[in-house]
Amino acid sequence: MDENNLYHIYDSDINKKIIIAFRLGLLNDRKALDKLLFHTNELDTFRLLLSYKKGLKNQEVQECLRNIRAYYEEYLEYYQNILNKIKILSSELNLSNSLEICNLFTYLLYQGYLSENGYNKFQSKERKNIGGMFFADVATGKGTCLNYSEYLKDLLNTCGYASSCIVNSIYVKERSCTSIEKINISDKGRLKKLNMLLSSITRSNNHAFTLIKEEDKYYIFDATNYLILSINDLNAAIINGIGSVKLDIPFSYLLNYTAKEKELLDNIVCQSVTNSLYDENSLIAYRNIDKLLFEEQESLIKDFYIDAKKDIASLAKIKAISPNKYYK
Repeated sequence: MDENNLYHIYDSDINKKIIIAFRLGLLNDRKALDKLLFHTNELDTFRLLLSYKKGLKNQEVQECLRNIRAYYEEYLEYYQNILNKIKILSSELNLSNSLEICNLFTYLLYQGYLSENGYNKFQSKERKNIGGMFFADVATGKGTCLNYSEYLKDLLNTCGYASSCIVNSIYVKERSCTSIEKINISDKGRLKKLNMLLSSITRSNNHAFTLIKEEDKYYIFDATNYLILSINDLNAAIINGIGSVKLDIPFSYLLNYTAKEKELLDNIVCQSVTNSLYDENSLIAYRNIDKLLFEEQESLIKDFYIDAKKDIASLAKIKAISPNKYYK
């Protein structure tokens, strides 16, 4: 974490400090925690220490995810090939901003251009649901918000926009991570146990979507429901509709694998975030314009699919290691 970020948090409310303490635990940065505690009253010190300890425990989750992704390195190459080809397609279509990239992704997704069988079905059952590789289910023609949000996040980053996966919840039940401490991350069999654990934790959250930064402004895109949301402190409000959600930043840290992706979440907590470039009218306008564009350029999109089909089919062949015999 950028130390300069911490200066913005010293005088913030306790809820933000708790999140930062968790983040510092993930980084094992006790020196930064001590600075944070120095600016915190005695009554809240225990809460920060507890959150820091939770972050320390979740270091092993991060390490396990890195091992899983290393194990599936070949499939990550197929995936990156697809992302690069979508980037080329977006350039050929002359898309000019992050919202248009989101529109392209949702069009390709729901028209079946990202699956080997040419369809997409929203379903939670019969997914491989591999921790750290949630995007892979899309290639098989099925998925949920978690699969879509991770895929879109990676596409936006490939196209040069800063993006992170972010989850939200109305109520998150406290879960113990003590079983993680017994995982031997060098044992491929034991890595299977993490997949089940991550799947279980994920179910405690209601939804996942994609955080995006463009021109120093932030917004959230929901590829599942075609919504955009503005950020208000640790909450998000729907721009093209009515409603708001509570952002679960600590768990979101675990669903992002690079320093830049995590730093984007840091900014939400530590800095004054400027709201989206886009409002409901611009969302509708870009949606209609891009839909017409994609339909007119159907042959170009079909050429993309033909070119990407081999990588999509290879990605669809990924085998999830069953966790059932290891998870108790």
